[in-house]
Amino acid sequence: MDFNTQTKTASAFNPALKYVESIAGLLDILDGCFLRSDYLNAYKILMRVYGRVEHKLRDDESEIIQTSLDDALKEFNNRTYTKVKRYENFHKKLIELEKQLKRYMDKYGLMMPSKEDPRFAVLKR
Repeated sequence: MDFNTQTKTASAFNPALKYVESIAGLLDILDGCFLRSDYLNAYKILMRVYGRVEHKLRDDESEIIQTSLDDALKEFNNRTYTKVKRYENFHKKLIELEKQLKRYMDKYGLMMPSKEDPRFAVLKR
């Protein structure tokens, strides 16, 4: 078996697809958290999504998201409001954070598949 020949061929597995699918899975879980009003777990999921996409963001974009995460957690821990008001404010911060993350993900091509995606090869006739 010639190992040199094997290393020169392109891999059939594209790890980028698995990466994007994992982010999509997290966003599905996030939807479930919002539907159940499980905001603390929604926060944790948003932190994971941020962790997955942070390397794509510019420093200023990353700082915006990190600040939003910090602000949301401060709102959750804010004891000056009633529990209901605190959760309402926390929910609003999380929704805004989700929107920010999705805008950046869209900007860097993580939301919609590329036209070069092999799953669309049938369409290239």
